[in-house]
Order: sequence, then C-alpha cells, then structure tokens
Amino acid sequence: MKRAEIMLLAVTASLMWGASFPVIKIGLENVPPILFGTLRYVIAVPLFLLLSLFIYGKKVFTIRGDIHLFISLGLVGVTLPTILQNYGMMRTTAYMSSILQSTGPAFTVLLAAYFLREKMTTYKVAGIVVASVGTYIALDVHFSSLGSSLGNMLVLLSAISYATGGIIAKTCLNRGYKPVQILMISSLFGTAFLIAITPFSESISLRFPAETWSVILFLAVVSTFLPYTLWYAAMEKTEVSHLSFFVYFIPVFATAFSYIMLGEKITWLAVIAASAIIVGVTIAQTHRNLNAV
Repeated sequence: MKRAEIMLLAVTASLMWGASFPVIKIGLENVPPILFGTLRYVIAVPLFLLLSLFIYGKKVFTIRGDIHLFISLGLVGVTLPTILQNYGMMRTTAYMSSILQSTGPAFTVLLAAYFLREKMTTYKVAGIVVASVGTYIALDVHFSSLGSSLGNMLVLLSAISYATGGIIAKTCLNRGYKPVQILMISSLFGTAFLIAITPFSESISLRFPAETWSVILFLAVVSTFLPYTLWYAAMEKTEVSHLSFFVYFIPVFATAFSYIMLGEKITWLAVIAASAIIVGVTIAQTHRNLNAV
C-alpha cells in the first residue's frame, strides 16, 4: 500500500469520526449513554462479522492462544471508551470532546515506544509539539464552553483508553492477525461487555423517535464500521505512532460539523489552531527513517 493511500484511509476515517461528535451529542438527548453505545455496536458488529466471513471465511475465528489480547482490546478499545465518552459528552460540548480526544497521539507515541519499540524520531516529537499547540489554542478559544471538569476528565480518560487499545491492536497485527478479524473479534467481546452491564446501569426502552434511530444507524455504520475498517487497514501498513497523528484531524472536522449541525461558531483563532494541527500532522509524517532521538 502506497503512502498516499495510507494517508487517504486515515484522513477519511478521521473525517467520519469528526462527524460523530455532534451526532453523539444529538443522540444523547434521547438515549441513555450506555444503551446508546450498546445499540451502536449491536448494529456495527454484524457488519464486521459479515465482512470478516466474506474475506476470510471461518478461519477468521482462529485466534490461537491470544484470546486475552482480544478480550483486553474489546474492553479498552470498545467498552470503556464508549462509556467514558458518552457520559463525558453529556457534561461538555461536542467540539471540546473532540479536542480532548485529539490528545490520544501523545499517549500512543509513548506507549508505542515502550511496548512496540517504535522509534521516537525528531519529526514525531516536532509534529506532536506543533499539533499540540494547535490543540491548546483551540482549547483557549473555547475556554468559556469547557463544560464540567468531570465531563472533560471522562472524555480524556476515553482518549487514553483508545490509545491503549491501539497498542494492543498493533500487537495483534504484528502477530499475523488481519485488520477486519481483529475488529470483529474485539468488537464482539466489547459489545458483550456493554450488553452485560446495560441492564444494571439504566432503564431500557427502545421507544425512540425515527430520527434517533437514524442517528444510531449513522454512528454504527458511518462512525464505527467504515472508519475502523479503514483505520485498521492503514495500521497494518504503517507504525501506529505515525498513524496516531491523524487523530489531530478529528477536531478540525468536528469543528466544521459542529458549526453545521449545532451552530457552534468558528473564529479566526480556531482556524489558526486547525492549521497548526494540520502542519503538525504533516511534520510527523515526514522522513520516517531519521535516527531515533
């Protein structure tokens, strides 16, 4: 896979995830957070399953002695971040949630360097610094709409959880498992955990307006099945620490979608912040073969 193709997959996935933030905010007005996440994955998992069976057949269920990896990935890559993000977004804004989620690459780079022995290159460090500056400029722009401290903390914890899941997923890829296979099996475990805790966390009712079901379907297909499939396909061909920098595109896209769907204002300072984020991603993707710092 060519580098341009990898970048296209990653940017497209980030675009879809960026659109998810205002959509989640809208959906949470009518659906309790854990049930909301459960319904999203109950729809998405069969899609992962069908795609896996179509591509690999029954051998997709062959996971040798690595079941602990898939259970762990289901927990930290699906269950925990879904719960943390949904509860957090009930207490903060859609745009602020995307900003906090974009801190994930910092954790991914550190975890990848420690667990996967990926090099900490000069360009990775410079890229994360520039992109982080853009992130904090955006944070200052929206300081008056931060939401509650608890909401922001929950979203931040979900970003850390996603970063941890990325390391586990890359470990599975390095052991020879295929992207869709990893997605399908880990999502099965993650969804099973969500289903198990839903009855104990909130009242269950599926009597939602048609618009709410369309939101759930959108999140299941456009913000879960499609972007994760694209992201894992890209992850198979590149270092997870390089790929993680594309997460910085998510608040850029989330800003645009939040403006369109929720009426959130875009200022010139926000445009500058978005530009810094894009520059940071570009730097991080340059000259991969530099000596380690």
